[in-house]
Amino acid sequence: RGLRHWLDAVRVVPRELPMLPPSMNAAAVRVVYQCLLEGRQVAMSYARRTADGTEEMRYHVSPLGLVVRGAVTYLVGTVTPYKDVRQFALHRVRDAGMTDAQAVRPRDFDLDRYIAQGGFQYPVGGAVQLVIAVSGWVATHLAETPLGTDQTIVAGEGGEQIVRVTVTDSQQLLWWLSSMGEDVRVLAPAALRERLKRRLRAALGQYEDGAKR
Repeated sequence: RGLRHWLDAVRVVPRELPMLPPSMNAAAVRVVYQCLLEGRQVAMSYARRTADGTEEMRYHVSPLGLVVRGAVTYLVGTVTPYKDVRQFALHRVRDAGMTDAQAVRPRDFDLDRYIAQGGFQYPVGGAVQLVIAVSGWVATHLAETPLGTDQTIVAGEGGEQIVRVTVTDSQQLLWWLSSMGEDVRVLAPAALRERLKRRLRAALGQYEDGAKR
């Protein structure tokens, strides 16, 4: 009897800035779901993101799974005749139809392993040894929620803490480091340090150019 109010007492909130979910073609989404359930290929028109906006493409996709990431739901699958696993944001599916072709599933594919190996971190390289100098509150935060199982934190100079951990070199890592601002300084690897410096300089340039105008 005491558990009946549990659902009224528990909530999940995102850490990132809340965003409204994108609108989707409900009919197309239902077809995608049905193809996933029945193990069929789906023929779909998809608005692929480009540097200038989007470009409409036609694909025959073998659905492998669905992943909800924040406000966006992704279809994970392979595109005939290729074998590499790709991601498709469902809100960019313009129309979809079920085909008679059976979905082609890679023999060793596992959705949990795909996610655990960084499928949604958008890797740009392999595993790297990340070394960062962090402020006190970041060190406390990382001690509570480590970046990896081999993470170590030792005292540095000037009150900084030095964090060492093996991580995947990815866009997600770069976004996280950028968001930490002056509280995190990358010491290694050198290539990641340089990418972050270029990113931060470009961001600063947006404000300096605006001030001149």
